[in-house]
Amino acid sequence: MTSSSITITTPSLAGLPIELVLKIAIYESWFKSYVNALRIEAGFLWDSLAQPETSTLSPSA
Repeated sequence: MTSSSITITTPSLAGLPIELVLKIAIYESWFKSYVNALRIEAGFLWDSLAQPETSTLSPSA
């Protein structure tokens, strides 16, 4: 009886393990959404500082 060793290889994308690719993708999407939220918040703050007499939430009549 010869014992055969079974090597389990994870699928790779561009030479990287798929777990690492998934972690990078999740982190990148979280980081992009965080940066977009900061940009929107900064935009609202900048608008309110630049034009204090007009409100950005309600349309002017």
